[in-house]
Amino acid sequence: MNNGSTWNRWELHMHTPFTKKEDQFNILKDEKEKYTDLKLKENPEYKYDQFEHKWNKYISKINDYVSNDSFERNIKVLGITDYWSIDNYEHLVSIKNKLSSKIELILPNVELRLSISGKKSPINIHCIFNPEIVDELREVFFAQINMETGDGTYYATKNSFIKLGKKICKDKSRSDNDYEKIGIKNFTVELSTLQTVFKNHRLRENTIIVVANSTNDGASGLTGQLEPVKKRLYHFVDAIFSATPSDIKYFSGKKSLKNVIDDCGKAMPCFHGSDAHSYEKIFEPDEKRYCYIKSELSFDGLKQVLNDPLDRVFIGKTSEILENIEKTKSKKIKTLSINNVKTKTWFQNVCIEFNPQLNVIIGNKGNGKTAIGDILALCSNVPLTNDFKFLSQFSKTQDAQNIKSKITFFNEVSTEEIKLSEIPKPQTQKIKYIPQSFFESITNEIDKTVKFRKEIEEVIFDYFPSAVRQAYSTFSQYRETIESLKQGDIEQLCNSLFKINKEIVNLEDLSSNYSVEILENDLKNREEELAEHVSNKPKCNSTDYLYDDSDNELETLNEFKRKLLRKIKFKKKLEEKVSSLIIENDYIHRINIRLNQKVQDISDYFNSNKEILTKYDLEEVLKIEYDGKRLDFVENKLQKKIDKINNYLERPYLPETNYADASLKGKIKIISSTIENLESKVSDRNAELLLEQEKIKNWEKIKKEIEGEDNSPKEGSIKYLKAKLNYIEKDIPKKLEDICNKRLDIVNLILSCKLEVADRLGEGTKALKEFLSENDGTLLSIESELSLKNDFVDRFLANINQQKSSSYQGILAGREVLNNLLDVHFSNKITEDEVRNFLLDIDKTTKEHERRGEKVSTDLSFITNREELYNYLYSLDYMNVEFNLKMGNKPLNKLSPGERGAVLLVFYLLLDKEDIPLVIDQPEDNLDNQSIADILVPFIRKAKKKRQIIMITHNPNLAILSDTELVIHVAIDKKNQNLFSYTSGGIESRQINKEIQDILEGTPRAFRIRDNKYFGPLSDN
Repeated sequence: MNNGSTWNRWELHMHTPFTKKEDQFNILKDEKEKYTDLKLKENPEYKYDQFEHKWNKYISKINDYVSNDSFERNIKVLGITDYWSIDNYEHLVSIKNKLSSKIELILPNVELRLSISGKKSPINIHCIFNPEIVDELREVFFAQINMETGDGTYYATKNSFIKLGKKICKDKSRSDNDYEKIGIKNFTVELSTLQTVFKNHRLRENTIIVVANSTNDGASGLTGQLEPVKKRLYHFVDAIFSATPSDIKYFSGKKSLKNVIDDCGKAMPCFHGSDAHSYEKIFEPDEKRYCYIKSELSFDGLKQVLNDPLDRVFIGKTSEILENIEKTKSKKIKTLSINNVKTKTWFQNVCIEFNPQLNVIIGNKGNGKTAIGDILALCSNVPLTNDFKFLSQFSKTQDAQNIKSKITFFNEVSTEEIKLSEIPKPQTQKIKYIPQSFFESITNEIDKTVKFRKEIEEVIFDYFPSAVRQAYSTFSQYRETIESLKQGDIEQLCNSLFKINKEIVNLEDLSSNYSVEILENDLKNREEELAEHVSNKPKCNSTDYLYDDSDNELETLNEFKRKLLRKIKFKKKLEEKVSSLIIENDYIHRINIRLNQKVQDISDYFNSNKEILTKYDLEEVLKIEYDGKRLDFVENKLQKKIDKINNYLERPYLPETNYADASLKGKIKIISSTIENLESKVSDRNAELLLEQEKIKNWEKIKKEIEGEDNSPKEGSIKYLKAKLNYIEKDIPKKLEDICNKRLDIVNLILSCKLEVADRLGEGTKALKEFLSENDGTLLSIESELSLKNDFVDRFLANINQQKSSSYQGILAGREVLNNLLDVHFSNKITEDEVRNFLLDIDKTTKEHERRGEKVSTDLSFITNREELYNYLYSLDYMNVEFNLKMGNKPLNKLSPGERGAVLLVFYLLLDKEDIPLVIDQPEDNLDNQSIADILVPFIRKAKKKRQIIMITHNPNLAILSDTELVIHVAIDKKNQNLFSYTSGGIESRQINKEIQDILEGTPRAFRIRDNKYFGPLSDN
């Protein structure tokens, strides 16, 4: 099995006994004696062999060190270093069987010196070679490097080193080995010569060139006039030998990728080693700056580090990533085992090994990628839903009953085996699973973000203070509690608002063109009526005089008529008084009954909560005193008044009673009889004259009615109509302006209540905001803000007749007008000013519209229920407090499905505090490549450091740019009983690299064809 790119300690710079320079691998005298004694016991004829002893001690030191299972001593790779030589490397490889099995790879590291110097000595260059070309190195590398001197040319070969040593050394009695070391010590190479040698493509492809960066013998010592040489050197090499934090930050591009590319041509990793020249220094660099590398244990694995220098190397005692992996072994899946126990179909003893960081499952369509995701979820107690595209169907088959599966974590604890036909028991879920269809349903909500918000809110709630999360099980529950604190205030404000809206509607109706037109027509008709009436004024034709007593009789008659009228009016007044008293009495009676009931209800409620109130000494918080007797007294008093008036009205008329003592009925009867007697006495002539005078009086009366009184003209009179038109023209506009401003003031108070709720909810996001700020806060931001409900446009237009002339005429055009207003005012944030301006613009577009390029007034009859619309619009019932998530400057409701998908994955990857494995099935169908590269990849890289990620994908950007630690290529042989198979490895694995290109890129040839079709150099932008 292969679990891809894993973190291990690599010792890339260590010397061996008999190194060509500064060999300090010494054997002490007592060590020699003990070693010899031990060997003599094994073989009495043994003769001491220093070469053997030094190497055995070297092997023993290595094996003792790596026998410890700690991360610090988890050394898997050795870079055996020597100056201009691979002899010691080859010897160690020849005795590799003596090394611990924990050492899995040995690399040759040839150290050489350039002809240019740092501050104290020549620049050191290291060439780490692929072991596969070791046999070629003497010919293609060492024999090609030369040094020109005044007396000839020397090469990097043993004989040439001996020749150079003899030339330099005056002592001619030394051994060839000594001369070789002297030659090596004095041999340097020009940078240009080295560059020429590495024009050999095969050699260059199989070499990693590393330059030291110290000031004494490293590239950083090249200053002043040598700066151009340093820049050329940095462009030539692949990596840096340095453990200095500033170097690591600079060369990896962490400080500034642009600057390091300008200076060096690329970002580079920093490696480090113990540079051991003695037994004591083996594996122990200064300050315990160990070198950890994440890759497969191969030369190709090390080369892959060059492509990702920031995240594939760590120098230090131990890293947070390694510590996290160690601490969370119980939450990282090591293997998934699946086996068909009865038939030879589908899964036959499948055991897929996973990496503790990022795993990418690839494969052609229908080849089992989703099956692995579903089965992982099944083994991890995730409830089966229709979103499980494989198991929702396969679990019903006979094969599913025969296939068992389980997962094993890195702490070697396994789950119980479960059949693919079974339903998992209700237990804590061991992974977070995001099936493809579930992801699509959230990100593709048209004009809605309900499910999306719910997912986001649950993640956000994890960042609320622990006291809040302990008190409330969900964010929704917490929000409802906070909102309820202001709901009473909002309801009271809305009641006042509704009264104002009713008054505004009345004033608008009164001042409408239709109403004005009716009033003007009524006025015109009344004026015509007046003119007609004036032309028909009656004339008095009689010139005779009445008898002397006629005047007295007529006056008396009129006086009695007036008296009768007064009595009748008095009677009517008393009757109205009785009716009023009866109504008041009845109203007080009902108040008495309801108050009794209310007092009883309050008392019952108080008693039902008495236990908790008593607990907190709150029994005296409410005292109930109700005096119903006072209401009874008022009722009795009113009833007495009613009875007294009724008795007065109902007293019968007694004929024998005189006027002064008569009842009201009697007085009316007496006055009526007197009037009849007086009228009978008037002569016919007086009656005719009286009739004519009455006509004139009636005419005057009608004229007065048409014209109207000066002070309080009767409704319908000319003066009334003129006054009303004048009121409409001069007073109503100002009154409407005042009352509309009052309405806006109430809107501001409602808005303040809602914003206060937003502030209260926002207090809980402090920790989240700090986290976002620390993790590229420019990409995502979150605020507790007001947000429009999704149905606002529909609710608004439901009160509009879009067939009538208005700004909202036409179904599509009207919707566009409203959406444009929303975009103008609420595209970024809902504020007090924008709400006010929005409502003013709505009012404006409601009352006027364009006709042939000109603004004209709108007949408000196009609004089917104005009062209802105003109540909805100004109550702000369409505004909710939500967490407004923004990507850059774009709010949630403006994000495309692809952007929503990226944001949702960022939340799962970065913000979700869960550290259980995250399994995501093919999210790229809802993501565009730019979102993947620019947004998602950086967060995948961060998230995989704290939790295991298993991603099923067919997108190369997700797999390659995220630098996945393990690629699992799955396949199903549909011609052979659907047998499942897989291969796995890191990106650096040659086989996996090819499969990535074949499946994700459409074969290497297809990738190259696409590459060739692009114009100009590829840009990081």
